[in-house]
Amino acid sequence: MTDYAVHHDWIEDYATQAPVGLWNERAESYYPPRTAHLKHRGYRASSRPETRTWEEHLAYLTDISSAYNANWSVVSSERSMQETMEALWDGFLASNPPTEPVPFTVEEPADPPAEVTPEPAERFLLAQAWWVASEFARRHPNWAIRFGDQGSYLTLVNPDDEMPRIVVNPSAIHLFDQDATHTTITHPLSTAHPYEAVRAIERFMGDPPRLKTPASTPRTLAYRLLATVLNVTVNDKARWEVRNEIVGDDGDGPIRAGLVSQFPDAAHDASILRSEAWDLGEPLRHYWAILRDAHPVAIVSIEGRAYLPDRTIDLQPAYKANGHSMLRLATDLIGGLLP
Repeated sequence: MTDYAVHHDWIEDYATQAPVGLWNERAESYYPPRTAHLKHRGYRASSRPETRTWEEHLAYLTDISSAYNANWSVVSSERSMQETMEALWDGFLASNPPTEPVPFTVEEPADPPAEVTPEPAERFLLAQAWWVASEFARRHPNWAIRFGDQGSYLTLVNPDDEMPRIVVNPSAIHLFDQDATHTTITHPLSTAHPYEAVRAIERFMGDPPRLKTPASTPRTLAYRLLATVLNVTVNDKARWEVRNEIVGDDGDGPIRAGLVSQFPDAAHDASILRSEAWDLGEPLRHYWAILRDAHPVAIVSIEGRAYLPDRTIDLQPAYKANGHSMLRLATDLIGGLLP
């Protein structure tokens, strides 16, 4: 018998989460075509620390299940992953028929209908959140961007990891102060001028107006490159993401995504990198992966290097060679993958 981690998630036309994919202890997965687009949300199954057994990892996955995000269960089966997945799907359909459309009749309203403001698609929010965070770091090059603090998306932290901290979530920007209270500063897509969100953070922190942006550093070039990649691919048919090598903490230590190890030069450089105060003792927080349809195509380190399968790019000379154009640098990095 093989114990599989079952990934449950929300899919269209069903009122409850459905089984969408399976993972085994070798980090192998099976997602049928109908749910293959959700594989990236099951990354925690493949992020097992070396010191944790598969049985312990299965217990961890079921403990972190959420009604809103990926949910997990365990199934034991002698069948192949595909056969097991199809059996789970058939069982789900038997007890969870698709939701029926709500019938309605058109009547003259007593009052004018309320105006509904549509929610922006997640890809726009994520790209803009990265742009705001990278531009703040560009204007404050001693600050760093950390991923996933207590469920946040991006957290801007000062070199000593002291308060205040600025949380840039896709839907809003918050400032957390010494007493752990937080204030919503602004919303990434609500400002008429693109730099207004950055300036709102600076005003809230009491920073004086900056007459000149500091010179680019390896760290700020890395952040700007990641933001540029997300923005230039925002309407590509492929799904583009940026993910840190450290994707969370399970109480026993940081959870690694296992992306850096797929790029030998990046893995070597990471193994000799020294920690800093803001990275909480884990230098792998310096490494970010660019993913296309959940497949890592490059690693970018805030030491100013981009690692591709066939080459490594030093960002500062490459930025200069591309006429100090971040768009040209991004094209140099991923241009072969764009339509």
